[in-house]
Amino acid sequence: MARYGLAAHVFVCRDEDYIVVLDLKRDRYFALETAKAALLSTLVPGWPATAQQGTAIAGSDPEEVLRPLLRHGWLLEESTDTKAATPVRVPRPEAQLAADGEGPAEKLGLRTLFAFVVASIFAKAALRF
Repeated sequence: MARYGLAAHVFVCRDEDYIVVLDLKRDRYFALETAKAALLSTLVPGWPATAQQGTAIAGSDPEEVLRPLLRHGWLLEESTDTKAATPVRVPRPEAQLAADGEGPAEKLGLRTLFAFVVASIFAKAALRF
């Protein structure tokens, strides 16, 4: 059976009972049941759920789960254009960027208020036209 990889515009992660798929081309999230999607662990390197972790449905066909993912363009046959489904790891923050309530508050003058109103009117016009 062929091996598959994620398309460059697709990201996946596991959230307990679901595999969450982010499709950047459509700008949407989709959810797959982990129990059904666990079957893909043998076909997609780095898939976030394995048949051992999830309770894979006995007798289910991986091709049945695979077909809609291929149709949406989320999975492609493994090549140089595909990537593993390994979730992204975000490093822990090392410094606080902003502190609440510390230091003197900046005073807002008429100039700042005027700039805000002009920017708001410009933004509304830009969105409308």
